[in-house]
Amino acid sequence: MSVADGQVRAGDGLQPCLAELVALATDVRLRARHRRPLRSAQPGQRASRLAGRGMDHADSRPYTPGDEARHVDWRVSARSSQLYSKRFHAERERMCLVLADPHPAQFFGTRQRFKSVQAARVGAAAAWWAMGQGDRVGLLDSASNTPLLAGTGQAAVMRVLQGLLQAYRQPPVLPAQPLSVHLEQAARLCRGGTLVLVADIARTAAVPASVWQACSRHLQLHVVSVFDVLELEPPRQALRLSADDGVQRVDFSRPALRQAWLAQYQQPLQALQALSGPRLKVHVVMADEPADAWLPQPVPEVA
Repeated sequence: MSVADGQVRAGDGLQPCLAELVALATDVRLRARHRRPLRSAQPGQRASRLAGRGMDHADSRPYTPGDEARHVDWRVSARSSQLYSKRFHAERERMCLVLADPHPAQFFGTRQRFKSVQAARVGAAAAWWAMGQGDRVGLLDSASNTPLLAGTGQAAVMRVLQGLLQAYRQPPVLPAQPLSVHLEQAARLCRGGTLVLVADIARTAAVPASVWQACSRHLQLHVVSVFDVLELEPPRQALRLSADDGVQRVDFSRPALRQAWLAQYQQPLQALQALSGPRLKVHVVMADEPADAWLPQPVPEVA
């Protein structure tokens, strides 16, 4: 559905294109340039960012209550007659997985571009940001349910961009599986890393709170909801909205209709925002805003 009064021009913002997804690299790079960590008093004294427990065995230490049984070092324990737990080198390379959840409701727009185009741009911004952080980056498209092999560098980002173009090229058939299924799959794939979910509020509203909490327990979860201004701030006047089945006239000046319209977007958004915490961040991005507006804000460099 789109406004039939000419605010969206044919062929402009209707489908994502590779050139604009690639161009987002410059915007993300400029944002990251002003977000460097504090300078160390002596060069080379700052360790690189640690990402997780890792897989490489470093050494063993005496067992303490609460250690996982799977980390018990049985060989050392047998020699010493005392339980020991393995310690591991921390990982310095995390995984960032973009979970794209295309939905027919996203192929709609009243300003500058469709929500689907902005969703692709948000996913691209996440991929460029992950590359700048030195993370591996991958993509899971809920429509195809086939994850792209995660990798590092520009080649991996370009694979993600191509996947986003495919995901948001045209409206998909209604998903056969609920979003919670894809969310749990994505959480398993990037355990200990960062998961960026780009989904419509109509889909996130159906995810139980327990699933959000379980998925964010072992990773950093960013939920990005793309909205059109008409959804959250409709004008107090009648508009003609076009859809596949024709043109409808919706009078947003009628209090009852306006209240019902806003409730279908604002109530699920507020419920999702209520679950926000240190490891679960909810972001709202308007379709006509910069695609990297949801990324962490720049921190001024300190000399």
